[in-house]
Amino acid sequence: MVKDTLIEARNVVRSAMESIDRRILSRSTELKARTVSVASRIYEVLNFIDAILGGVIDRVGEEDASRIVSFGTYFYLAPYEDSFTLVRSKPYMITISYKKGEGKLYVKTKNFKAEITPSTMELTKLSMKIKVDLRSPEDISKKLPEIKYLLRSLGRIIEYQLLPVAEKRLGLKL
Repeated sequence: MVKDTLIEARNVVRSAMESIDRRILSRSTELKARTVSVASRIYEVLNFIDAILGGVIDRVGEEDASRIVSFGTYFYLAPYEDSFTLVRSKPYMITISYKKGEGKLYVKTKNFKAEITPSTMELTKLSMKIKVDLRSPEDISKKLPEIKYLLRSLGRIIEYQLLPVAEKRLGLKL
C-alpha cells in the first residue's frame, strides 16, 4: 500500500519532468538561453527527487506498510493509510510528503515549501511565493529572477542535504 503511494508520487515528479522536457528543453534552439537554463535546472532537481523516491521504493517492502521505516540515523519514512512522509531530521527538518490521489508532492523545511504537480511548481520561502507553469516557457521567462532565487533554495535542500544521505543510506548511484 505504501509502495503504491510512493510510485504515484514518483509518477507526479516524472510527469513534471516530462512536461519540461517536451515543452521547453526539446525547443532549446528557439528559446532564450536563460529560460532553457532555468528549466534544465528545475529538471535536474526533479530528477534528484525522482532518484530519492526510487531508492525508497527499492528499500521498502509491503510488510513496512504500517510502521516507520528507518534508513539510518535521522532519516526515515513514515507511512500512513493513504500518504507518506520521508523525513531527514538533522541538522534541520526536511520532509517530502505525498497524499494518494491528490497529485501534489510537497518538499518542506522550516522556511521553505515546494509544491510539485505534473504541470506546475509552487515555491515559497518566508514571505516570497511564486507559482510556475512548467509547460510554459513564457511563464518561466516572465518570472525568471524569482524562480532562480527560490530554485537555489530547493536545489540546496535536495542536493546538499537529502541527496548525500540518500546515496549513502539507500545505495543510490548517480
